[in-house]
Amino acid sequence: IYLSRSIGSVIDLAEYDRVEIYKGPHGNLFSRNAIGGTINITSRRPGRDLHIKGQLTTGSRNRRDVLIDLDIPLISDRIYGNFFFSSRNRKGYGTRLEYDGQTAADQTSITSFHPDLSASTELGNQNVERFHGKIIWETEKNLEMSLVSDAIWSRELAPVSTLLGFSDNL
Repeated sequence: IYLSRSIGSVIDLAEYDRVEIYKGPHGNLFSRNAIGGTINITSRRPGRDLHIKGQLTTGSRNRRDVLIDLDIPLISDRIYGNFFFSSRNRKGYGTRLEYDGQTAADQTSITSFHPDLSASTELGNQNVERFHGKIIWETEKNLEMSLVSDAIWSRELAPVSTLLGFSDNL
């Protein structure tokens, strides 16, 4: 499953099997847009036995990180799967200050794109959930089928920025 740029760099990767790094450019393997190279991360094969791994992290600013990795045989020696869930939550570390004067940007377009923006003054929060599932079905005739699902939900506000200067001359 293709994940580009920033969102692909911040997800949890507890269930990977191997990481392959290809120097670019790669026009024939990964399309013409892989100018700088490609990192290929392969998810691991589900185990045939029941196996549960978990991790819980807490901290300041209401940090709550949960990671669960589960291998489960669905039908013995035929269908087995791996299910992975991670959640990272933390309150923001900055506050948006209201400004009633004229602005260069039209803020109504920003709030229409993100309706919670006007209601929240918290900046720099973290709220990301990820689910990855892989089911392997081995038939009796040396045929193997796999179903892979990956979903990421991210609801975060921008990090804190600092106003470096201000001019009232329009």
